[in-house]
Amino acid sequence: MTTPGGARLETARDGLLIALGLALPLSLAAANVFWGLAAAFALPLLFRLPRVWRPTGLELPWLAGLVWTAASAGLTSTTAGLGHALRSEVLILVFVLAAVLGGRAGLSARWRFWGIAAAVAGVLGAFQWLNVWDRGVPSTVEGLPSFLVRAFSNKGGRAVGLYSNAITFAEVMALAGLAALGGLPREKKAARWLTALAAGAGLFFSQTRGVWLAVFLTLVLWAALRRDKKIARVLGIGVVLAGLAVVASPALRHRAASIGDRHRDSSNRIRLGLWVRSLELMRGRPLCGVGPGQARIPAAELRWGGSVPGEVWTEMHNIYLQVGVEKGLIGLGLFLWFLAALGRVLWRAQERDPTLAGVFWGFVALLLAGLTESWFNDSEVVMNLFFAAGTAWRAAETKI
Repeated sequence: MTTPGGARLETARDGLLIALGLALPLSLAAANVFWGLAAAFALPLLFRLPRVWRPTGLELPWLAGLVWTAASAGLTSTTAGLGHALRSEVLILVFVLAAVLGGRAGLSARWRFWGIAAAVAGVLGAFQWLNVWDRGVPSTVEGLPSFLVRAFSNKGGRAVGLYSNAITFAEVMALAGLAALGGLPREKKAARWLTALAAGAGLFFSQTRGVWLAVFLTLVLWAALRRDKKIARVLGIGVVLAGLAVVASPALRHRAASIGDRHRDSSNRIRLGLWVRSLELMRGRPLCGVGPGQARIPAAELRWGGSVPGEVWTEMHNIYLQVGVEKGLIGLGLFLWFLAALGRVLWRAQERDPTLAGVFWGFVALLLAGLTESWFNDSEVVMNLFFAAGTAWRAAETKI
């Protein structure tokens, strides 16, 4: 029997995780506050975790990856930056909190508020793209508070929401939008479509080509492998709307046309150069890598140029090469094991509850986006993924 004090504590935990869902698509700082508070309120439960935890299959690959990261840092004498390099591994606590806390009402509210926040972020992103303000304070709006001007301004012509980076924004919008397409929140059909549409708009106006392609391929796979006519219709409508927007906007037309241009587009040349140099670094240090967080590629080493002279690249724009360069083939194998285990968690969740299918396919989109972006180093993306995955696991286990 739950005591009044225990009931209040449970309500507080639910409220903090709902607040975390509301914060995640909008603000990393606020999200850090809420998951930290949730962890503090859950301490009594976490101390009893071995007795209440139901194994997910993530435990062993996560622990093995953590141990190898520390070992590779020691073997390469790069322990100074180990704490920063482990930030994504530490954020597994978000998954744990989402997976062990929450009753029926709390879980439903968690999905609902995460979707609301994603819709707000997507609408803001669309407004940013339509707005002519680039980052800065135009003289015409000098009277407005600077934080408002920044919030409604794009960055280099690209939507970023309230994040600082268009790529990070696009990846979070992809995950939330696909989760909504799958059927979350369950009880609000109109809210699902609004979230999917708004998140899709934010993703599109971020002009992040790698995530565009990842979501397109994910929808193709989803429609074909699951024979889902609804997703096929969404894909068709999305392609038509995107095509009309590209035709109407010279900026979008140029961005779309540059996807396959490796001669004139500097971004493509940089990526190709990073990938080739990453493979060379992996051949030089195949087992241990160069050390966690120690990947460094000077602009002069990029075979096809495109970078500012003197710039040093620390992200390989590919999560798999990033891990391979930093932690070697052993670390890459453990990372792939962890991703496979996480995919299995989400697959099992959507098998129990079909409305969770969108979370699984959102994860697939992130795996594909990882071919061109190093999102496992982005706390915003990792926290949203672990929050959604943990909540999906909890929802499937409790069959809400």
